[in-house]
Order: sequence, then C-alpha cells, then structure tokens
Amino acid sequence: MYLDDFIKDALVLLSFDTVKAPAKKNAPFGKGTKEALEYVLKKAKKMGFKVTNYDNYVGFASIGDESLPGFDILGHLDTVPLGDGWTHSPYGELADYKGRPAIYGRGALDDKIPIFVCLYIIKELVARVGQPRRHIRVIFGCNEEDGWECMDHFRKVDKIAPQGFTPDADFPAIYYEKGIYHCKLELPCPEKLTFFDCGERANMVPNSATAIYDGRKMSARGISAHGSKPNEGDNAGLKLLKLLGRTYDDQAIMDIATKLDDCYGKNVGLDLVDKEGQPLTMNVGIIKADGKKLEITIDFRYPLNIEPEQIDKQLQIAIPGVKVYGLHNSNRLFVDKSTNLLTTLMDAYKDMTLDLTAQPLAIGGGTYARCMNEAVGFGPVFPDDPMPIHCVDECITIDQLDKMYRIYYEAIKRLCF
Repeated sequence: MYLDDFIKDALVLLSFDTVKAPAKKNAPFGKGTKEALEYVLKKAKKMGFKVTNYDNYVGFASIGDESLPGFDILGHLDTVPLGDGWTHSPYGELADYKGRPAIYGRGALDDKIPIFVCLYIIKELVARVGQPRRHIRVIFGCNEEDGWECMDHFRKVDKIAPQGFTPDADFPAIYYEKGIYHCKLELPCPEKLTFFDCGERANMVPNSATAIYDGRKMSARGISAHGSKPNEGDNAGLKLLKLLGRTYDDQAIMDIATKLDDCYGKNVGLDLVDKEGQPLTMNVGIIKADGKKLEITIDFRYPLNIEPEQIDKQLQIAIPGVKVYGLHNSNRLFVDKSTNLLTTLMDAYKDMTLDLTAQPLAIGGGTYARCMNEAVGFGPVFPDDPMPIHCVDECITIDQLDKMYRIYYEAIKRLCF
C-alpha cells in the first residue's frame, strides 16, 4: 500500500550525512545524524505512532498497548564513511543496477532503508489487520557503526524488549554471530617510512593508501568491503606495504606485510575453525605511520574456540616487538535454531520466497540482536543476490525492496498481529 510513498521518503532520509561527526549541542554524533533521527520520528508521528527521542542518541516509534508483551525491531541510521569512487550519488539517487531500477546511497542497505521501511509495513498491517497483540517499537540507533554508544544510552533510560529482530544482516535469518574484537598494534616505524595513511574504520577494507618513503610519495588503490568479509575486498594498505617492501628491498616492512596478508590469520597462527564451521577472520582496517611509530588497527571476527586474550598473546608471539592494545570487544551471539522466534522468521521467509531448503546462517557481522535476550538478524541481503554493503555505490534494487517488504510484512504479522 505504501511502497511508492516509502521510496520518496527514503530518498530524503538518504540525503542526510550520518557518518559519525564531532559532538555538538544536542547532537552527540553530529548534526546529520540528529536531523535524520528527527526526520524519521516526525514521519512516524504522522503515521500514528507514539515517538520518543532519547537525547538524539536513539529514538523509537511505538504502537500497541504498553501493557502487552514487547517486541522490538532494532536498526540504525548512522553509516560508515563514503570511501572513494562512487558513480552514483551517495546521498540518494534512483538509477539502474545491472539493468534493474535501484535506490543508491550510503545506508541504502546498511541500515537506513531496512529499518525505516518497517514503519510503513506496520502502518499497513494496522490498516489491514487492526491493532497488534504486542507492544511494538521500531528503534533507530545512531551509533551502531562506531561504538554502540546509542544503545548504552538507551539501556540507562529504558529497557530492551525480551524479543525482536534487526533488519541489518542477511536472509534467511542469523542464528550465530561471531565475536568482534578490535585491537591496535604498535611497532617502531621502519627507518625511512616517514608517513603512512590508510583507512578510516576498522570494520572497512580500505580502498586507498598513501605513504612517503625516503622522501618519495607512493600510493595504492584497492577495493572496499565489509570488515567481516575481508576476503571480498582488496586491501590497499597491505598492497602498499608490500609494494614498498619490494621496491626498496625493506625487509622490515615486507615482514609486517607478510604477517598480516592473510585474512584468515594463517601467517600469525590464528587460522581457526570452530564446530559450526566458522573461521576466524581479520581485517587490517587502519594503518598509520608518522616516522616514529607504526600503528595498525585490526578487526577480528572470532569463532567459538578462541577469546580476545588468546588473540593478543598469539600476535605478540608472531610479531616480535609488537605492543597490542585492545580497543573494543563484542561477545558472540548464539540462538538455538528451534526457538519460536527463529522458526517463525524462517517460515515467513520460506513462504514468501518458496525457498523451502533455506537454513539459518552464521555470520561474522555484528548486529543489535546482541542487545536482546532473544533476537536475531533478519535480512535485508538475499543469499542469491549479494549487494555492496560498506562499498561504493551501495544500493538496493526496487525488486529486492519489494521482496524484503513482503517478507517483513509476513514475519511481523505472524509474530505481533
């Protein structure tokens, strides 16, 4: 009923720059994120939702009797930095993707459109079915990509519902999310390396790097990808380190590049696979050097058979003289495949797609599902149609949006109406 309205409104939402920026008065993550939150809450209020804004850290739209069992749908409005090389507007554009009409923009998949569309789906359910049998909240976080301060703030002033899902992962549904550990390696700077600049976020494969070695400037280009899938990108920082090592016969630089040049940790003794068949992965997201020290920030996605402390020890063994500083850790999520939540979501997916052999997935990505007692990631990326999350020209095709809409409609109907 509301898909056309949604597309128009989604283009407006994508126009807000919601990369984390320095805090301002009443804008803890910057002006753009504050404005985006205000926009979606204003839209929700016009639709008939009750809206709440917790200090522009996080807000939600709710519907249904508050005395009923709660159900939360959690997503986020903030995005990773743009990166270089966009051929379409990162701030909202309708254009073709491989011959199919699509909505382009940073956040088209991760996660502005998937969380925003849930408002329109619930509005349609109310119009067609009536009031829900649960108290539903659509929660809009503003700092998922860089620290989860929004959810820390939420927990100080409110409580998360006992059950829900986040439209910020993959279809058919996610039962297992690996742990996420960010650490910084510090080493003495190789003698003639006076400058190195690569990467903005640990959870992105960097697509450009620049260095000055012995007074000469060099650079490299790569391909960006999500930090949980470093094998899908081409790391410009590691490429430039290897280029410097070969060009100037610098063994110290070549040793560092070689140690880190395997996204499954083989060269540092961390090539592990757990009982669920999930490997450890590592993404070298940031490399900085100033002539005195070399700093390398790594994003690890770790499986069931290792802990962050063991990762630190192994790095110190594998890289002589390195100092390791832990920056951030998010523990694993593991949900029993037989729970009512997961089976209901899986059934909705199967019925809407006719993919009757689909099975729940394990991923390296981390979602807001970790904030809840019983929650999972549920879409929006389809298994047969992978899309460019955290990459240039991020987009969602209209046919994907329509299919996602139908699946979420059916899932929310079965769980809440």
